[in-house]
Amino acid sequence: MSELLFEGFVCISWACIGNLADVSKEEVKVRLESYYKYEAQQFGNRLGSVSAFVHTKQARRLYRDR
Repeated sequence: MSELLFEGFVCISWACIGNLADVSKEEVKVRLESYYKYEAQQFGNRLGSVSAFVHTKQARRLYRDR
């Protein structure tokens, strides 16, 4: 955990979808479909959660780097 904090990484519990830096919502969808077999409603919830996490973090990183 200390390496993650030191290097500035953030992790979520969907390890099989890999590095999500600069990944589009469509790519997140493809990765989730490839590795996890969720039912339709559950898939939509997971996709929304991961996409919100990715794009919120990207927006904050862009704002911070200005």
